[in-house]
Amino acid sequence: MKILDSRLRGNDSLLITRPKMKLATTLLFLLLLSACQVDEPRVADGCASDADCRLGRVCVDRICSYSEDAAREETTEIVARRILATLAANNEGGFSLSWPDTLDYEWGFDFGPDAASADPTRQALVIDREKLLIEDFRAIVKEKDWTGATFVAFEPGSYAPIPTGQDRARLPLDRLRDSRIVYELDGKQNRLTVAQLIRLRGRWRVFALVR
Repeated sequence: MKILDSRLRGNDSLLITRPKMKLATTLLFLLLLSACQVDEPRVADGCASDADCRLGRVCVDRICSYSEDAAREETTEIVARRILATLAANNEGGFSLSWPDTLDYEWGFDFGPDAASADPTRQALVIDREKLLIEDFRAIVKEKDWTGATFVAFEPGSYAPIPTGQDRARLPLDRLRDSRIVYELDGKQNRLTVAQLIRLRGRWRVFALVR
């Protein structure tokens, strides 16, 4: 009987140990699985300064980003400088480099089951958007002679993300409203408001120049 009791006690310890091992194995599997998964695109966190960000991130263009990610992306200042340069040179063709291209639309917007490049709905919307941007550019150039305008600074506007489904967005998109380009012309500083900037494929693009 004593021998039987000792064997039973030994089996009890195995019964206690095995569930623990199984739990540990399951947790390890889930951890490895989560590490291998690719995160779904998501809208970033809006911010006013680094203090608004967590987990070691920094505030860049009103968005909390990791430093290494921010260094790889095209900042709003680059786009602002390009816009001002095209205005100063009255280069309408060069301004097109600041708005979304075909790949940007295909990446960020949903135009139905057809290939985006062949979808007539996409073509119509993109053409209409480009016409509006050209009209905005021409209206601004008509207001004054921009020759000699120099870049001073860029002031990011308010953070207003576009949720999935709104305006045909197929995933959450980061957007800035009413940003300002600070420039100097004829010895005076002024500000040019950019109505909408949207981040597509890690690059900021003009979506509306004039409100």
